[in-house]
Amino acid sequence: MAETTTEEIRVRKGAIHCEGCEATIERFLSRVPGVQDVKASEEAQVVQVTWDPDTIDADRVRAELDGLGYPVER
Repeated sequence: MAETTTEEIRVRKGAIHCEGCEATIERFLSRVPGVQDVKASEEAQVVQVTWDPDTIDADRVRAELDGLGYPVER
């Protein structure tokens, strides 16, 4: 089985403000090539993402979140 990377990415406080935001993030990121699993949490203000590091890297995942309107804390 190929190696994967899982990371919790914290977004700006209040950026994920409803279940609709969670669903939008999960639906959008799951379509990005190399992303294997996504779980967004309004309560924790984090997005847990698992990806194939041979296809995509953490910077690209963060850029996708930023581009979707969910600013990542740096």
